[in-house]
Amino acid sequence: MPSKSAQRYAQALYDFAKEETVLGPLRQDIQALTELMHQSPELKFFVQNPIIPVTKRRAVVENLFKDRLHPLTYRFLFFLINKGKLRYLSEIFERFNELHEEARGRLKVRLLSAVELKADQIKKIADKLQNHFGKVISAETQIDPDLLGGFKVQIRDQIYDFTIKEQLRRFEESVMGS
Repeated sequence: MPSKSAQRYAQALYDFAKEETVLGPLRQDIQALTELMHQSPELKFFVQNPIIPVTKRRAVVENLFKDRLHPLTYRFLFFLINKGKLRYLSEIFERFNELHEEARGRLKVRLLSAVELKADQIKKIADKLQNHFGKVISAETQIDPDLLGGFKVQIRDQIYDFTIKEQLRRFEESVMGS
């Protein structure tokens, strides 16, 4: 989940790209840079290591990306370098992509459960979430063996808890509160 800083930078970048009508080229750059960081451990280390001097970072980014990226993407990289925030690049890109998907009526959620959910269970949960949020749901599942039963839904930094443990806690709270 992206940090608060990464979320703010992603939102600002998304809003500016939308205003300047350059979402397409920016998304292409983001995809290419994300793929490059996955393929190159050296680039990933360079981006995430905060002790690399700013002058070195500027020189490397200029050598690698000058005239290869959209001018907004290129300026944004330098902006992050100058602010000392380049290490958030992957998180910023992740949130940028989420913002783009949400604008297109799609919402990515994570379903956490004690056991693997069946396809019909996932569909039922996704349908309920779609009705609630008014967006097409893209559900990613994850097994959490610490859960007793039920499931949790994570949407960005919000968690909706439908586990047995949470239901028992609520029941106890209502009985003790009466």
